[in-house]
Amino acid sequence: MRAPGAAGAGVARWAASAPAPLTDYAGRAPPVHAYPVFPYDHQINERLAIWQGDISTLEVDAITNTTDETLMESNIVSERIMQCAGPDLKEEIITRGLECRTGEAVVTRGFALRCRHVVHTVSPKYVAKYHSAAESSLHNCYKNVLHLAREAGARSLALCVVSAPRRNFPPDVAAHVLLRTVRRYLEQHSQPQLVVVSSACGAELGPLLALAPLYFPRSPREADAARWRLRDEGGPEGEPVHPERRIRIIHNPHSHSADTGESWARTAREADAARWRLRDEGGPEGEPVHPERRIRIIHNPHSHSADTAEDDTSLCDEDAAVEAAAAFARACSPDTQLLLPPTAPAPHVARRTYDTDQ
Repeated sequence: MRAPGAAGAGVARWAASAPAPLTDYAGRAPPVHAYPVFPYDHQINERLAIWQGDISTLEVDAITNTTDETLMESNIVSERIMQCAGPDLKEEIITRGLECRTGEAVVTRGFALRCRHVVHTVSPKYVAKYHSAAESSLHNCYKNVLHLAREAGARSLALCVVSAPRRNFPPDVAAHVLLRTVRRYLEQHSQPQLVVVSSACGAELGPLLALAPLYFPRSPREADAARWRLRDEGGPEGEPVHPERRIRIIHNPHSHSADTGESWARTAREADAARWRLRDEGGPEGEPVHPERRIRIIHNPHSHSADTAEDDTSLCDEDAAVEAAAAFARACSPDTQLLLPPTAPAPHVARRTYDTDQ
């Protein structure tokens, strides 16, 4: 185990790399962005390095391990880290019962490695149907790794390409997420002082080297040229942003600006046209309403307006209605009879036996 410090002196910084020839887009099409989203910053470029090689050999404060939920996945990066760290790393994972969910990160000691800490993270599997969810989860991987490395006091971090080929992530999408997240983190935090993006595979570094000038321009001209090539600027922390999923919140719905007049008029026209197409408006809470099943209640049966004159002939005898309701209750359940008032006995009428009886 090495002493803490800002190592990685043998790794060339991104600021020292030669910029590629720029393409003049001015006369072809208008830029996507009115101003450079990621301006030129020499100090931030000094804190980034893109390096090809074995991550376990780097002399830094912390390195990254891409693994699965059990922290025991068998891949090129994880196997190499486990081998160089010795059995103590695996013993710590088993003893502490460490687990890691997708998009999260866990810190362990480096043991026999040349680093002090190992930050383990789990990359999501890419499915085209859930593109936005996979992007957000991959962003969380890099953000949590950077956050835990800063909490551990690491001044230098070796960051591997978390999205391994077996995760089926498109290389360009993964490169955009990595570079955008690292750029925003370095803008907002002073630690770690150095982030080394490393990979043993040249095919993984190709998209990173091609897209790095968009997020880490090495000159003002390179930052200006990125206005045509950069599509998504992301959120404040580099997270993917999907405008179609935003919820529009109006703080003062009674105030309408001039640009909303046209949409308001269009909505009013559509609402007026819906009067001919909408059949059922429902109740106060949207429940279905059946007018034929409504019970008409007359609060004052002695007051009749002009439109209820036709209903006067349909009024039934009140005494007959009460007697019919009582008979129905007795027929339905014997227990209901206890709730009804006792029926008055009918008066006895003596029947005559003969016509001559008085």
